[in-house]
Amino acid sequence: KDEISLYGTESGNPNNEKLVDFIQVFVPSPTLKDGLVIIDTPGLGGLFKQHKRITYEYVPRADGVFLVCDSIESPIGLAEIELLNDLKKVTNNICVIQTKSNAVDSEARNARKTNNLKILNNAGFSSLKYFVVDSHLRFEADETKDIEDLNASGYPELMAFINNDVKTRIQDLIKSKIKISLGPILDSIQRELSLTKSILLANGEKEREEIRLA
Repeated sequence: KDEISLYGTESGNPNNEKLVDFIQVFVPSPTLKDGLVIIDTPGLGGLFKQHKRITYEYVPRADGVFLVCDSIESPIGLAEIELLNDLKKVTNNICVIQTKSNAVDSEARNARKTNNLKILNNAGFSSLKYFVVDSHLRFEADETKDIEDLNASGYPELMAFINNDVKTRIQDLIKSKIKISLGPILDSIQRELSLTKSILLANGEKEREEIRLA
């Protein structure tokens, strides 16, 4: 993990001179054990044009997309709205996560959420799932086993959504894709079985031959 910065940062890999396509990290996580893969794409508001290209390359492949903003810096802007407009062409599974909720007071946190929802609503995105979380508070809650801090971190609601909604949808999607890909094969097998059954039940060789030639 100490070498990640040599490949995934502008200082360690300027202009991606090492031709890195992606960095894959494996961690022992119950959330990921069923095959869920999380791809963290570069931010759209970054200084480097490659970041936007990489993000647009990967997000259409996703079964679900989480647009991440925070409680401190700028609210959702034009770049995010443009991305959402492109994303809705390929997926209906779009959610918003507002991070760093504990870095500001509750009034500022709620004001940011209200403003973001207003921006989204004006852009035609009035029904997106919206979560407010704080990772530092979550880590502290894990260490101290503090239920109040855990609930305040916003993660229980987010994880419930991932486990009960996103993962279920992914499994349904996998089943659907399998059914589509195997459909022609199963139809062919069914036809062969029906033909074989008809031949076995035929009265005499002449009828069997007629069935074969039909």
